[in-house]
Amino acid sequence: MKLLPLLDRFDEAPGLLDLVERLKRDGRVEAGATVDGARPALAAYRARKLGGSVIVITGQPHRAEHLAGELAPWLDRPVTLFPAFETLLYERGATYHEVLARRQAAVNQLLREPPPEGCPVVVA
Repeated sequence: MKLLPLLDRFDEAPGLLDLVERLKRDGRVEAGATVDGARPALAAYRARKLGGSVIVITGQPHRAEHLAGELAPWLDRPVTLFPAFETLLYERGATYHEVLARRQAAVNQLLREPPPEGCPVVVA
């Protein structure tokens, strides 16, 4: 189910347009006090208002995985997870190289020309 049409109503919420304006002006904004259930909707709203590629940073790898999954219904553009290392950096193994390849793919997605489906949102 697509939730994208609901974002139009967010313009009526007090403070959200101000949040986007601060983000445009300062280049970043912290939304740490946001209720977990509202984070996907707010991240999608900011991504929609800002346009271009967006990087959303979370504090924990499991939160990034959860947020990346929750963002898809809110957006009409690709959502990519910037994966965390599951092993320590000095513990080389198959998992290390796989995660490194997925990270490189996420960075490449940010650097290339926007695909027809739109600029990506990368969640880390």
